[in-house]
Amino acid sequence: MKGTIVRRFFIGCSVLLAFVFSSTLPSFATSPPTITPANSYLTAPYTPSVSMTAAAGTIYYTLDGSAPTALSTPFTSAFQIANSMQVNAIAINAGVSSTVTSAFYIVDSHLVLFPPPSAWYLNSFGPAASGKIPEWGDVSGNSENAVQATSANQPSIIADSLNGISAITFNGTSSYLQPPSQVFGGTGVTIYAVVNPTTPTASAQIVNYSGATAPDNLIGLGESSAKAAQFTIYNSSGASPTSVTAPSALPTNLYQLIEVVQGDINSTTATMFVNAAQVAQNTAMNPVPAATLTNNFIGRYSGGSEYFKGDIAELIVYTTPLTITQRAYMESYLLGKYQIAMQAPTVPVFSTATSTLSAPAAVAISAQPTSTIRFTTNNSTPTASSPIYTGPVQIDYTQTLKAIAVSNGLSSAVTSATYTLNSTQFPVPATGGPSLQINVSVPAVGIP
Repeated sequence: MKGTIVRRFFIGCSVLLAFVFSSTLPSFATSPPTITPANSYLTAPYTPSVSMTAAAGTIYYTLDGSAPTALSTPFTSAFQIANSMQVNAIAINAGVSSTVTSAFYIVDSHLVLFPPPSAWYLNSFGPAASGKIPEWGDVSGNSENAVQATSANQPSIIADSLNGISAITFNGTSSYLQPPSQVFGGTGVTIYAVVNPTTPTASAQIVNYSGATAPDNLIGLGESSAKAAQFTIYNSSGASPTSVTAPSALPTNLYQLIEVVQGDINSTTATMFVNAAQVAQNTAMNPVPAATLTNNFIGRYSGGSEYFKGDIAELIVYTTPLTITQRAYMESYLLGKYQIAMQAPTVPVFSTATSTLSAPAAVAISAQPTSTIRFTTNNSTPTASSPIYTGPVQIDYTQTLKAIAVSNGLSSAVTSATYTLNSTQFPVPATGGPSLQINVSVPAVGIP
């Protein structure tokens, strides 16, 4: 009988102990809140309201990038975003806090003309001042966050890398990030990359999109075998690649804006710009594929190694071609933001070099598509206020033609050519106007 009583006592104690132990455990983990809209660029003053929801508990948030706590502002209703900022939020339920949900917002009135980019990576509002990062947040609003779960392969954040703005640094041997699938509509593409190649490497890639197996439907911006900026498209793994490549190797330890656009002129023309100056163009490119690409990388080639070594401060991808006006706004925005010096446009090219002409002729002038040509025909040096070239220049007598290209307030060097004509047959007019040409018929028989 005693044994029975003792056994019952211990059974009762076990139940009691189990109850006491379970009652001291914390509640199940609280789900983090959802912030709407997600990371976004916003065009003031047309900024939407920010709202938050949580499965359970009370939401607390901060607007200065700090970690929220139970002492932070409780979320009660939607609010407007007036300035660029980072919003952090947590949900607290039964005294248990969730992980932090973050959303980054860029507010800039200069971007009101733009369609939303497909992906936009920058570190103006990074998750940490330094150290490795497992994720680079996309602020396009499309949730194209680039991730890296393996710590050994994670790039790092470097604070105040350029003009007080942080950047993501890639080691050139193992670090890279992977964006999710990206839909290309086949109409074209525009890419902006603010980069500092600390050690240019043959075939290294800044950003690379491809099908399940590279180079199937591959679109990539990186470095050529000669370490120059290069944009490449494969339409299928069996097809030959086509590329547009800068004429010289990338400078080291120098931030620059590399820009490429395909589809604004036609589907097979790609143009590359460095610091807003056109440096290369290929009119026989493979067209941009109409496909959903899933094998995507930042800092590495989709098909293997070819790691980028250097820093990326900002990367913007449009799956459409931007117009000349839109590109000019974006160039001004990025060059001003990072205080990168614009490059003067290249010199104009004349259809006819210095020569002796047998008769009056028209001389055509060409320059970069984004520049304005200014010219003179009186041997004076052209300036930004000289006549604008709109069509071939007529040369009617001995003249010196000079021209410059002007873009973003910067002028190219002068192109000059002197055209010599017979001064008796084509005399220089006293007023500088076109010569008067008179055809005189002389009789074969003398006048009596």
